[in-house]
Amino acid sequence: MGDEHADGPTDHERFVPREALNSIPMAVYHFDFDGRLGWWNARVAEVTGYSDEELSGMGIDRLLTAEDSAAVRETLDGAGPGHSWSVDLPVVTKDGEALPHRHEAAVATDADGSCIGVTGVAQPRSDGGSGEVEGARTYRRVIETVGGVIGALVAAGTQSEIERAVCEGLADSELYDAVWIGRLDRDGAVEPVTVAGPSTSAVDGMTEEWRGTDDARPALETAETGEVRVVRDIPTSSLPEPIREFAAENDIRSGVSVPIGREGAGGVLVAYSSRPDGFDDVEVGALEQLGRVVGFALNAAHTERLVLSEPVVELELRLTGEAMPFTRLAQAAPDVTGTMEWMNREPNGDITQYYTVHGADAEAVVEHTEAADHVESCTPVGESDSALYELRLARSAASQLLTAGAEAREITIEDGGVTVVATAPRDTDVRAVVEGVRSVYPETKLVAKRTLDGPGDEREEPTWSGDVSLTDRQFGALEAAFDAGYFEWPRDATAEEVADELDISAATLHYHLRRAERSLVESFLESRRE
Repeated sequence: MGDEHADGPTDHERFVPREALNSIPMAVYHFDFDGRLGWWNARVAEVTGYSDEELSGMGIDRLLTAEDSAAVRETLDGAGPGHSWSVDLPVVTKDGEALPHRHEAAVATDADGSCIGVTGVAQPRSDGGSGEVEGARTYRRVIETVGGVIGALVAAGTQSEIERAVCEGLADSELYDAVWIGRLDRDGAVEPVTVAGPSTSAVDGMTEEWRGTDDARPALETAETGEVRVVRDIPTSSLPEPIREFAAENDIRSGVSVPIGREGAGGVLVAYSSRPDGFDDVEVGALEQLGRVVGFALNAAHTERLVLSEPVVELELRLTGEAMPFTRLAQAAPDVTGTMEWMNREPNGDITQYYTVHGADAEAVVEHTEAADHVESCTPVGESDSALYELRLARSAASQLLTAGAEAREITIEDGGVTVVATAPRDTDVRAVVEGVRSVYPETKLVAKRTLDGPGDEREEPTWSGDVSLTDRQFGALEAAFDAGYFEWPRDATAEEVADELDISAATLHYHLRRAERSLVESFLESRRE
């Protein structure tokens, strides 16, 4: 795709994958109401003969005849949300040649509903084929639909609102006959939780038909693997006969399932269409990107809920299956103990955790841990005697807890298994929390559920005069971080910058700071409880 102009990428460029746009055999473009090109795919450069550098910010006057350019600008003066056009306009090349094209275009809007320009798809008119014109119209509608749905997510605050906005937004486009979002249940099946579209009854019927088969449902495969599944011309496909018959009776000709979030941590988005050849690479690419954005939105919604709600329910979970990181190690070496020191969660759902592990050498820790499911890497961090390990995970108990509305507070390794202590708002569905973790680690048990005390009456703040014992490294890290402004908001220095001053890695700095902070907080709390 071409370079965007100096104002930066438009909302459409952010959600349509570059490789998907470039795979479209037609010219796809976006220009603002001043007539300047904002973004385009590779086909635009091929047709016009201009380079991406030349096209950047180019006025449409240079790509149309003078008469057509004046007509387009006059049309734009009265254009607003929802306006679209199907029009024949020749494209003027760099050499001055006018090439006949059919344009399918529509006014584009941003997340606030404000008009930001026009998005269009242009198809050569050499053969006048109506099928090619319809193809251009479909591409444009897919791009506009996904953009509109992503814009609607801005106003959605809760999980149910987000899921409803996605399903209803896609269904309203008339591209899809039914759209649903589902999640794995404790029995290992994918159940629809939000449904929209004119054929919603077909979703329930299709689910019932799949329950009667032993074959793996495409949506289930997506939930388990995090990979997209597309089935075209379902009535003649290799799916089980009852599914093919039901699809034919209900005019479901094609379907797609895409993961929500990283490897489907947030569930599965499924769409059915009466188009037998629906869901080509471009359409699937746009929907796959939508799944990632929905995952971001769900993560943000859950995080905000946890921050704004007082966590009054504490859950203790015991995980013993070999799929859980460190369980293999704990079972192989019963004396092994460990504690999660801190955790980072990336916007895309990736989890990085840091553990101190004692009772096993580094080689054994790495070998057993990387053999567990969903572990991308396990790496020793810092000095050889620190026993600190960085664990990168695609899916984890912590991420599933957050998806279900809870937050992991403590994770410990002992007695041949892993114990997770999590907190959640009072109205959290505890069963959904546990089932969410079981969808990744089936051998999970709810050991205890405790209601924590409320904030209570205000009490006089005691003076803190406790002694704190810090190692030289902990004190040095704490002092350097404080002096550099690491604890300011916003921070005056990053962890990497402080670590560079101390000639250590950022992970090692975090380790020393975490231990120092724990000692300080522990001493402070003990003084309050006396």
